[in-house]
Amino acid sequence: TFGFPPDLTREMLAENGLSFDDKEFQTAQIAAQETASQGWKGSGAKDVTIYNELQKKNGLSVFRGYDTLSLTSAITAILKEGKSVNALAVGEHGEVVAKESPFYPEGGGQVGDKGGIFKPGTSESIATVVDTQKPIADFISHHVIATRELKVGDSVEFRVDKITRNATRRHHTSTHILHAALRATLGKTVTQAGSLVAPDRLRFDYTFNKPLTPEQIVEIENIVNNAVLENYDVTPKEFPAAEAKKMGAMALFGEKYGDKVRCLLISAKGYDHHSEGFSLELCGGTHVDATGDIGAFKIVSDTSLAAGIRRMEAVAGMRAIEYFRQSENRLNSVADKLKTSPADADRTVTKLLDRQRQLEQELRDLKLKQAQAPAAAGASTGPSVQTVNGVQLAVNVTDGLDPKDLRTLADRIKQQIKSGVVFAATVVDDEGRKKVSFVFAITDDVKAKGLDAGKLAQAAAKELDGRGGGRADFAQGGGEGREKLDALVRKLPELLK
Repeated sequence: TFGFPPDLTREMLAENGLSFDDKEFQTAQIAAQETASQGWKGSGAKDVTIYNELQKKNGLSVFRGYDTLSLTSAITAILKEGKSVNALAVGEHGEVVAKESPFYPEGGGQVGDKGGIFKPGTSESIATVVDTQKPIADFISHHVIATRELKVGDSVEFRVDKITRNATRRHHTSTHILHAALRATLGKTVTQAGSLVAPDRLRFDYTFNKPLTPEQIVEIENIVNNAVLENYDVTPKEFPAAEAKKMGAMALFGEKYGDKVRCLLISAKGYDHHSEGFSLELCGGTHVDATGDIGAFKIVSDTSLAAGIRRMEAVAGMRAIEYFRQSENRLNSVADKLKTSPADADRTVTKLLDRQRQLEQELRDLKLKQAQAPAAAGASTGPSVQTVNGVQLAVNVTDGLDPKDLRTLADRIKQQIKSGVVFAATVVDDEGRKKVSFVFAITDDVKAKGLDAGKLAQAAAKELDGRGGGRADFAQGGGEGREKLDALVRKLPELLK
């Protein structure tokens, strides 16, 4: 959406001994902006041309959604498949334009409003608004599905879906509070690197070079929720750009601003004491009237997006309540399965995990004893010992043994034979693939004769189309295929020669 930040590009290039040409970047950026201005969402020059033509013909589309969620206005233009038409029939998709609109067009990270178009003063639906966009400045395009015929010149009532708008407002104001909380917790070098504000969640990308600790995430959540409980006023106001900059208002990533800008102050005091406020940013989006309207805030995830860039996702309002409820339901479900109470579920799970680890260890020990026992008993199956050029070669191939236990098995067999080379391997089924792991272990006296476990492992891995290597006394490797392993076992005496 936003491209890659030039400062991070510069940093990564420097790490690799490369330079960054600022003048060349600026030239390329201007060229890219000119190309982008000719197309909207990759639709090509024609699409933007028609919007420009309609704007010249009909004038600007004025956004009134800061003050109202519904208004009546005449349709000035209709587009279907990128072309200007006079009407839309029932069921047809298109774009509707009017002089004024309460619908917020996507921008500043905030998604476009949804809602409907109605016969003025009635519940009679004319069209469903599924999205709102701004293909060029001061032009609001309502993407609609007609439920009745609508024509250019019709006087209709535009109504924004109140529930969806309110949910979006909660997430947008939460984004501003979150930004301030991140800077308070992680330092003033943290800046916004992109965002998404939707009815069901918010996504905030920010500059930081390492993962957050659980304690930091809790601290950030506490700062945001405390700001919600303080019920600070959320006050938008327009200022000349120079004055807003002097006040210290932070600009949103990727946004362009004109001579006059809209500031958003979150504070218990007004603009006369803006420096004492909780947050002051430039923003053209829609917001709650006071932070208490947010209700609740919960961070859902925090992940690495790129070098030096992290992405935090969170939910607010009823979405946060739904998140808590879902978590509670999952806990209750686990408690029911464990035949315990939710309060004791953690302790019960800990006991079960301890018991599972104990049983897994007992099973590993049994498998090791089973794999080792035939060699001690001289059985015809399992580990076998033969002499190659005066050196004992002990071979043990088993199924289902944990590859981590191969070294222990090899050490035990080495103790039994006293002198020689041990080859121990296991085959594990991995979604239908027979994965082979093996080790070579060599006693010191045999190593002194020139045999090298690392070289043996490399040679053996080639037979399995895998990789291997290690020290002269111990090495390991792996590959794939039971048949290849059987062929390798038959070839082992040749590898020792």
